[in-house]
Amino acid sequence: MANFCVVSGHTVNGVVQFHRDILKDGLFADYVSIWPNKFQNKTNDITPRRWLKFSSPKLSQIITKWLKTDKWVTNLDLLVCLWEEMSHEERKATTPRTVMIGGKAFATYTNAKRIVNLMDDVGTIVNTDPEVNEY
Repeated sequence: MANFCVVSGHTVNGVVQFHRDILKDGLFADYVSIWPNKFQNKTNDITPRRWLKFSSPKLSQIITKWLKTDKWVTNLDLLVCLWEEMSHEERKATTPRTVMIGGKAFATYTNAKRIVNLMDDVGTIVNTDPEVNEY
């Protein structure tokens, strides 16, 4: 099926250069010799930090105030400093959380909507479970 997509498609998007290079150098090397410009990497350029800055301005302001710079939006290493600067007592007082939501591009809006509804339904069940909802 992937071969059919490469042959019939206008372009092949590896999203980031690293993934494009994997496609070009390995998986589809024969096709690259025929259509070298068909393999591209394009992204919407939204990193989780940039998304955080625009989706949660108040939290963004708190992080910027704490770090005394807004360069954390483009430099992930600065966020690591937040954790390292917390005292042992402050770290101990944080609530450990695990988020298990992965992003996936679906061919149809219907499938994407079903996945979002499933995540919401699981969240509702977990949040109303008396054994875990106090956390």
